[in-house]
Amino acid sequence: MKRFIIFLFFIFSFSFAQTTQDLVGRLILMGFKGDTAPIDQLLKYKPAGFVFYPSNISSTQNIRAVLAGLQASADYPLLFALDQEGGPFSAYRVDNATIFPSNMAIAATNNIEFAKQKGQLIGQEIAYAGFNLNFAPVVDVNINP
Repeated sequence: MKRFIIFLFFIFSFSFAQTTQDLVGRLILMGFKGDTAPIDQLLKYKPAGFVFYPSNISSTQNIRAVLAGLQASADYPLLFALDQEGGPFSAYRVDNATIFPSNMAIAATNNIEFAKQKGQLIGQEIAYAGFNLNFAPVVDVNINP
């Protein structure tokens, strides 16, 4: 279902593209420095959206304003992505954001309900902030001695 929704998003996004440059831009998620909306990059490159890192997120209030400003400046729906896995790999670490255990810690409990609840709570928190794409969970293999 998730793949189908992402597919529909890209089809819808491509329907707004006017030029070859616009089409190429729709294939790119851009990063940026700082915590202010990169409107100039949006207007110049017309990307599919933006990837956010901890350095881009100073507060919930700020990130909501940044995302709203970007979306208001675009004439197509944008993707706002981050990596919010829990543990040390969490981009959204501000205000009263919940500090979630790592996936390895959740797996050690051998309780599927914990994993479901963690995923639902992370989804709710980042959706409230305005994000619509999370690069998590991931499947890592612990091969370190």
